[in-house]
Parts: sequence; C-alpha cells; structure tokens
Amino acid sequence: MAYEIAETAYWLFFCLAIACLFLPLYLMWRVGVSSAVFYAIAKILEGPVHWSDQNFGYAIGIAILFVFVLAVLALIVLRFCISAYRNTLSRDALMGPENLGRSIADVFLCSLFGCFTGLWLAFSLSFVFSGVAVGVNFDVILSVLAGIAGIVILGFMRSRLGVALSSSLIVLSSVSFAASFQANRIIEQAELMSKGQAWCLATADFGKSITDVAQLGFFAMNKSKTYPHLGLWVKDDDGTHLVSHWSIRKQSFDIDTFGRARIAGCRPDLNYGNLLTVGAVEPGFVVFGDKTYRFPASVDVRGDASSLFIDTNVLRNVQGQKPKYFEGVRIVTNPRKPFWADNALPIIAISDILHKSADEFEYADRIAFQGRDRDGRQQIFLQCLSGPYEEQLCWVEVIEGTQGYNFYLPFAKLSEWSDSVASVLTVLEGFEVDETTKN
Repeated sequence: MAYEIAETAYWLFFCLAIACLFLPLYLMWRVGVSSAVFYAIAKILEGPVHWSDQNFGYAIGIAILFVFVLAVLALIVLRFCISAYRNTLSRDALMGPENLGRSIADVFLCSLFGCFTGLWLAFSLSFVFSGVAVGVNFDVILSVLAGIAGIVILGFMRSRLGVALSSSLIVLSSVSFAASFQANRIIEQAELMSKGQAWCLATADFGKSITDVAQLGFFAMNKSKTYPHLGLWVKDDDGTHLVSHWSIRKQSFDIDTFGRARIAGCRPDLNYGNLLTVGAVEPGFVVFGDKTYRFPASVDVRGDASSLFIDTNVLRNVQGQKPKYFEGVRIVTNPRKPFWADNALPIIAISDILHKSADEFEYADRIAFQGRDRDGRQQIFLQCLSGPYEEQLCWVEVIEGTQGYNFYLPFAKLSEWSDSVASVLTVLEGFEVDETTKN
C-alpha cells in the first residue's frame, strides 16, 4: 500500500511542478511547494534505496530528476524576475485575492504539510522506540491519543496552523492504527511462507533476540539503519535458510531483496509462533550450517547464511587500537583454499622467522604458510605482512569439513599460532549446542 501511495505522490510531484508554471504568482508558489511536499512524502514512503540498486539506471534517474527540478526552479525564478521588472511583484501579488480559490489552496497546502509531518513523525518515532520494551499495545495507545488530539485541535484552532497540526496528528494516528496489526501479520505470513516447516525470526542486532511477540510491534521492533530489520529463517532438508525479511513500509515479507540481508540466524521451531505468543522463545541461539550455537548477551554476533562474525574478548587479546573486525572470529560455510596457498611455505617453516621482527621484512616479502594439524583433520593457512595493519597482524584460517574459521593473530605471537588455533576452536566448541537433546 505504501509503495502505491509513493508512486502516486511521485506523479503528483511531476504534474504539479509543471502546472505551477502556468498559474498566477499567488498560486504558482503554493502549487510549487505542494509539489515539493509530495516528493518528500514519496521519499518517506519509498524508503532508502539499497546500495546494490544504485546502479547506472539509478544514476540516470537521479540525473533526470536533477535536471527537471533545476529547469522548473529556473523558470520560477524567471517569472519572479519578469514580475519585478514590470513592477508587478508585490505582497498582494504573492498572497492573492481573498477568495474561495485561495482559501482552498491554503487549506490544501497546510493539510499536505501536516500529512508529511505525520508520516515523518511515525517513522521517526519507530526508530526512537526501536528495541524499547513498549509492547504491541503502544501502537494502539499512540493511535488513540494522537487521533483525539488531532480532532480536538481541529475543533478549537480554526486556523491554518490548526489544520496542519490536526492533519499531522490524524496521519500519525492512522499509521499507528494500521501498524498495530503488524505482529499478527508477521506471524501469519511467516507461517504461510514456512509451509509447515520449522521457522524463526531474527534481527540485525543479535543482542536483542526475538523472544516475545511484544517485540514485533511497529514501534517496538528493533530496527537497523544499515541492514533489514527482521529476517525469516526456515529449516528444510538442506539446512536453515534466510528466506525473506520484513518491510515495515510494505507491511509484508519482502522476497525481492532478502539476499542482501545481513542478519545472523536463529533456531527454527515448528511451534515458533505459539512460543512467541507466550514469550517462551529462548534467546541467544544461532543455527549456522549444520551446527547450533548459543551465545551469551556479552558476545556480539553478526552475519548471514554464509558467514558468522563473533566479536568477543574471550577469544584473544590483540594489542593496539584497531577496529573490532580484528578482534573477532569469522565462521564461514563451504570455505575455499586461499588463492595464495599453492605458493605458501610448509607450516613448520614458521620456526625459521620467529627470531625476526615485522620491521625486518619488506611489503614484497609477505609470508604465507600452510599445513595440517597433527590429526590431519584441519587445513591451516597463515598469511602475514599483508592487508590492513600488515606490520602487526597475521591472518589465520582453519578449514575443517564444510566449515572454516578465520581470525587475526598478532605477528609478535606467531610462535603461539598452534595454541591460538586450539583456543579459538575450544571457545567455539563451548558455544555449540547438542540439538539431539532438544525435545
């Protein structure tokens, strides 16, 4: 529904922008401002454009829009200049005659601006209360309060300001009321899309796992400014997959762009909908590949169906001021051997450089090693003096079966690579959950 309204608003923006050029001055600027407000309304309802859609066609569209707006503004300025040259540009010319047409134009413009403000308030408040335990009922309460306030203001303020304020509150009330059914829509659509298979819901913020239906309210739902807000994971014979994400504007699961979602998985359950309703979903679970993990709230987890990044100081203490990316461990599915592995030295050759510091090597002397653990189950790859913080860090990857683990190791601790690999795997195994014991 929101996208259809946005499309209509875009058409009105173009039509009014052209029409205003042929109207008297007092109507020209009013219709021109209305055109701009329609564009703002369309942008709010459309939402942000994903970076993967910002292609050549998108750039052409932006360029055409820019040229169109520039041309309209130039013609409007030209009309003002001509009026000033003819000495017809005055306050009366801009305000217009006191007639019905002007009154309708003023009321329409104030109402339109109120609609824009109401939409902006609704989506702004949805981020203000994002992740806050206000519950589903908050949507209904806000709808009632905003609706009553809008009607009262309309009744007591017989002015253009009153029209704008009442319009914004009534729109806010309408959006809140329509969105109050979001939690039910999510569960119903998820049940349909899962087709009788186990499913679950996850947000981009792992620290705020979905455990209760109250978290699915329009305002209460945890939202991300970068990634989709809510992901639907479904388990089938081939594993657990992210199949879609929820669009708060469409009020439905969006199957067109779900592949872009960076949302860590959850633990599907055939009875997930009922568990949500009674608030009985256990937090912290992530199903990744053929393994299930449970992480405490202190561990930051991000990822998608192909990789899982775990940021925790339990794993390792890398010295120096570096982004968190270098402090965690990434788990990947179906890893490939690094392209440089064929030219790497045997891993036992590490002992030949332990007496040297990173300053003794040139960039061209990047060092790479490969080998296996003592049992022969794990392939191990190390590369030092390459990439970010090359003088301080070594990149380590361990491949075992269909999963791989990679992390950064301080160059000064290269002699401890074996212990580091073992400690990382030990910590990860400590997070694993035996699903055979699940009822």
